[in-house]
Amino acid sequence: MAKKLFFLAFRVLLKLLAANPSSGFTQFIYGITAPLAVPFLGVITSSTVRRSVLEWSTLLAMIVYLVVAYGIAKLIQFIKPATPEEVERTIDTEV
Repeated sequence: MAKKLFFLAFRVLLKLLAANPSSGFTQFIYGITAPLAVPFLGVITSSTVRRSVLEWSTLLAMIVYLVVAYGIAKLIQFIKPATPEEVERTIDTEV
């Protein structure tokens, strides 16, 4: 999930900095983030100043994905909480 949020943040930054949409790198970032951003595009109107665009809908997507990931993590934690033995075993293997 962190990678997806990172790429979405990068998309927002490229749009904000008015990156050249013909650039291969920009096309790559827009291409891999499009499936994540498309469901939210148009929900909130983007702000434009000269060539810079602030895609509010992409920021909304980031918030929604973060809340969903947090909810799923909490649900898993609720369904199968870690036993004290599992916690101790994990701490022992990490140290």
